[in-house]
Amino acid sequence: MFIVDDAVFSMECFNWFSERTGETVIPSDKIVIFRFLLEKKHQSGHEQKETYMDLDVGAFWTLLNEILMLLTDVHKTERLPRSVTISQLRVEMAKVERVVVYWALCVNYNNPDPFGSLEKEFITADGLLNNKFCLYVYYITSACYWGIDKLETAIAGRDISSIGEGELTSDGVFIFKVNENNEFIGNDEGQEKFIKDLVRVGYGGDFDEFIISVKEDISNQTMGPYHQQLALARGYELMGISDFTPVPLTETWRRLFTTYFDGEEDNYAIFYNTYTHQCIFYICLDFLSLDKDQLGIDYLPVYKIFSANKFSKTYSDDIKELLNTKLIRKQLYTLYKKKI
Repeated sequence: MFIVDDAVFSMECFNWFSERTGETVIPSDKIVIFRFLLEKKHQSGHEQKETYMDLDVGAFWTLLNEILMLLTDVHKTERLPRSVTISQLRVEMAKVERVVVYWALCVNYNNPDPFGSLEKEFITADGLLNNKFCLYVYYITSACYWGIDKLETAIAGRDISSIGEGELTSDGVFIFKVNENNEFIGNDEGQEKFIKDLVRVGYGGDFDEFIISVKEDISNQTMGPYHQQLALARGYELMGISDFTPVPLTETWRRLFTTYFDGEEDNYAIFYNTYTHQCIFYICLDFLSLDKDQLGIDYLPVYKIFSANKFSKTYSDDIKELLNTKLIRKQLYTLYKKKI
């Protein structure tokens, strides 16, 4: 990375755009998969847009960040519909990529409010998008593709659109069989207390330390190499740091999602109810030293669903339904000679 006109840039980014200079004609940019993000975030009460080019660049920039959150698996309110396949997702991202390259290289919007909600520092004095914008869209787009690759690995060849919320009986009916080793099925209050007691034992009653650990684990599980590069640019902007050596994933998270945990990290109950599966995975895999095969729960990111194992044909939206509380009690006693 290097500095151009007081903005971070890179040859990798330059080459990426250079390779696409001949691809500025967009054969199709109809909004399909990501329409649900637009409808809920940008278009309430407004005319519905049919194509990405119908959006002003400010709305598109906001949408690009929404897509980044979704595919990084840190979107708080949205998930990818199960009907969407990986191949469809790649096609949709290719549309997004073509549009953003078209804007960055070719379009100079010249109207009274040309960029809407787009950050003003992306615009030069003559109204053109500057190097900083190009760098951001390159690393954001690359991070989205990285998220798709990661999701494809997690799926392990399964057709997510065909799995059901339960087990298929001979009559063709799906019946979800909850884990028979979970003592708290239908008793959410009891199960929440069970996990809280487990955290109390594991962290000596220091719930703040547990929350810090889970936050760090979230950053380590979700941040990747392109997020790191984006964080270096943010470090120069926010703190004037011109050392472009990649920073740890926890620092990457801090620079990109500074306020993400605001209003949640100071209250265990709120934090647990917001990040339930992250808390459960962390206490089971870290404190209890169980691996995911022993735990018997497979998480499919972005779709935000859980299955009993990597070959299961069924899923659940709630990790607690698949939790083996008897195994947890046994492992706690085996390792620490403690009971809850």
